Amino acid sequence: MLTASVRDTVIRTGWATVVLPWTQGERVLIVATPAMVETAKKQNPGLVDYLLEEFDIIDPQEMDFTALRNIHLVKKHVGGRVCKRLPPGV
Repeated sequence: MLTASVRDTVIRTGWATVVLPWTQGERVLIVATPAMVETAKKQNPGLVDYLLEEFDIIDPQEMDFTALRNIHLVKKHVGGRVCKRLPPGV
C-alpha cells in the first residue's frame, strides 16, 4: 500500500504527509512510532494520522477502496488506531 520510498522517508525522518488513493485527495500524516505522534501532529495539525504499523495490519493486498475509505472516515471522525483482530472468544 505504501511505496518503499514513502516507508523509507517515514522511517528516516519520523513522519511524512502523503495522499493515499482512497482518501480522495486528502493529505494524511504517516508516523513511524507512537512516541513521535504528538510532535508530528503539532507540525501537521488537522491531518488524520496513521502509524506505519497500521499499514502492516491492513492487508497489503487489500484493494477494496470502499473498506479503506470507511477505515479512513472512522479515523477522521472518531480517531483511534487500526489493530489486529482478536481471535474469537477473547
